[in-house]
Amino acid sequence: MRPAIPTMALVATLAAAPDVDAQQVVRWKNRDHELTELPKAMTEPALAAIETWAPWADEHGYRLDLEDGGRVLLVSPRKGGAWKQMRHVDRAIGAFEAALPAPARLVAKIPERSTPATPAGQGGGGPLPEDPEGPPPGIGGLGGLSGGTEAETKSAAPPPPALDAETIVFFVVADEKDYAQLAARLAWDHPYLAGWAKTAKQSTGFTLEQPLAGAYVAGASGQEEWNPDNEIVHRIGELLLIRRFGRQPFWIQQGWAWHLEESLLRGIYCFPYRDEFVFATEHTAWPNELRREFKDRDEPLTIDDLAFPRGKYDGERARRAFGAARFLAERRRGKFAGALEQLRVARLERADGGEVPPADQERILKDKLGADVLDEMAKAFARGKDDAE
Repeated sequence: MRPAIPTMALVATLAAAPDVDAQQVVRWKNRDHELTELPKAMTEPALAAIETWAPWADEHGYRLDLEDGGRVLLVSPRKGGAWKQMRHVDRAIGAFEAALPAPARLVAKIPERSTPATPAGQGGGGPLPEDPEGPPPGIGGLGGLSGGTEAETKSAAPPPPALDAETIVFFVVADEKDYAQLAARLAWDHPYLAGWAKTAKQSTGFTLEQPLAGAYVAGASGQEEWNPDNEIVHRIGELLLIRRFGRQPFWIQQGWAWHLEESLLRGIYCFPYRDEFVFATEHTAWPNELRREFKDRDEPLTIDDLAFPRGKYDGERARRAFGAARFLAERRRGKFAGALEQLRVARLERADGGEVPPADQERILKDKLGADVLDEMAKAFARGKDDAE
């Protein structure tokens, strides 16, 4: 990770860069800005992201579009334009801000750790998952990969950046060749990603915590039942959550992203870690499936019914996680952000640096959202999509 550079120094660096074409521009607030004359109003994180990725974008024929608030830098093929992708970025940000405004910050009492921790439920040496959302083995809670190889443990991830500050870099990648080269570049800048980069060609998208970045391959061969609009909404949704609340339980991270897909695009198409075929009817089926499952259910809902480990896909828990996130975002909108903040702090305060156990997750949700939150959630599942209070 490059050290922070003052704004004017960044502009000078871009102006002097021999490997960036003079015609390369950044689209920001409906205007094209040359790299030699970037506005002073751009934030430091946005300038840092531009400085990092402008040479790569120029070399591979990509354009740079910066969201008005500097929260997302979109890197996409020049030929295709970016208006549609940026519209989805803006919609995702709007929905995120409405449901999860910045909370009052809590101070974590981070314990000293004599040795790096391995997050609960994760071990080294396993197969690398499709979507690297968790930390590499041996780097407890610092972000990066959710599993991987020995190569990833040789270099630690950097400390996490300040919350709500980093610019998300999102890549709409033209093909598998560019995707492999992007992965190699990320591993060059962040050596702890080396193991992931070696197998990145096996997937068609990723979401990273450090650096805060995501991608999907627009022209991947053999893709069926796939929608690029859903890919960008889902992955931007995850990255916004991480940017504001740090690393959250995986069921919340994915559930929130699925809720965002369904609420903005009326269907779900992005299924990280899923290997089996996706039937066309599945994209809109989850609300009805939840209603059928919970209509006559007697046993109480618990966090164990929702939670699933990183690096896995569990169909039943996935749809429950979606339903839970939808309920919390819509029916506990004023309190959901506070619960996520408490979960963030609880993870940082763990002696092993790993995931917050399900029992503690349940305690925090009930404390922040009401003792009956899970019971009310189950009732909402049973009522279906058009439930009302």
